[in-house]
Amino acid sequence: MDKKDILFYFDQDIITKGRYYTYENLPSQISQAIYLYGDSDIQDIVIFIDDSDEQDGSSGMIITPQALYYQFAHVGKIIFNDILSLSLQKHRHQDAVGYIKTNQKTFAFDNT
Repeated sequence: MDKKDILFYFDQDIITKGRYYTYENLPSQISQAIYLYGDSDIQDIVIFIDDSDEQDGSSGMIITPQALYYQFAHVGKIIFNDILSLSLQKHRHQDAVGYIKTNQKTFAFDNT
């Protein structure tokens, strides 16, 4: 996926907690994030979301053209080419939950 395509579909309005950075203004704590939950193969970063209370990169997301790396309750990685389906579910009086299904597992994300 192209950087501009990713930025078109994913912008700061989707974030309710944390700091949002694009490839044009990556902060120094990106190195901490790559070390903790990224990958040594990361060549190009499109978006970095620092969700840590201390703004030190210890939790959040790194989005590259090939994959999404994250650390919240667990560390994980979703390779875009492995995605089988995306869905959004909202039940009465509850927040919406997004699901990403891959060959190996299903991931659930809400806006927190």
